[in-house]
Amino acid sequence: MKAIRISVYILSLVLAASVFCACGRGFSGETPESLITTAAPAAMPDDFALHFEIGINPVQMNVINFGADGKITKDLVMNGTAGCAYSCPKEDLEAIYAKMQELSIPYLTGNFVSDSVAVTPNTVFLIRYTMNGREYTVSGDGSTGLMESADAADLELFRVYLVEFMMNTDEYKSLPEAEGGYD
Repeated sequence: MKAIRISVYILSLVLAASVFCACGRGFSGETPESLITTAAPAAMPDDFALHFEIGINPVQMNVINFGADGKITKDLVMNGTAGCAYSCPKEDLEAIYAKMQELSIPYLTGNFVSDSVAVTPNTVFLIRYTMNGREYTVSGDGSTGLMESADAADLELFRVYLVEFMMNTDEYKSLPEAEGGYD
């Protein structure tokens, strides 16, 4: 039985390698130019919307939603959450889109979490955005900024940018102060 599993595993590897070779490209990490042009135009698309969540407690996240149903939610730690409506001015949304472009965020997907670094307490985040009729998601945690890849470093810079943007809105500042903390 073990010999069959090993044979199936080796056959799977050979098949995967032949598919990559036949396509003329392997895991180069480069995004084809045709996808970049299609996925992220220079001008912000009319349907561009962004949703950002960050926090330690997955039930009580800090959230800013830049879409039509815009909202800001603040984690009050011991007192649950508080939220209010939020309408992002178009020029601010364009600045966020420009920052995404600058940091090549539209080309990232997946979960940027280190397998070798543990952060306690661990802050997790999720960025979900829509453009040109498609939704994209990228996420990470407290280890993202400690990873050695340029993509992870850019994602960490964008996370910091979004946190600062959210915390500096009048709506976020108007919400009650958090009580307590996370250990």
